[in-house]
Amino acid sequence: MVLLKTAMDKVYEIQVLKFGERRNQRLSWIFAGLWIVTMVAAAYFTMR
Repeated sequence: MVLLKTAMDKVYEIQVLKFGERRNQRLSWIFAGLWIVTMVAAAYFTMR
């Protein structure tokens, strides 16, 4: 019974880590996109 609980806890831990990893990847893409938009806007407004 203890072995089963330990295995289930490990599976849960792995799932939590995978979810966090996917969330971090999405946030990285969002910040990269915002940075690109900011740079394009800055270039546009400095050229005007």
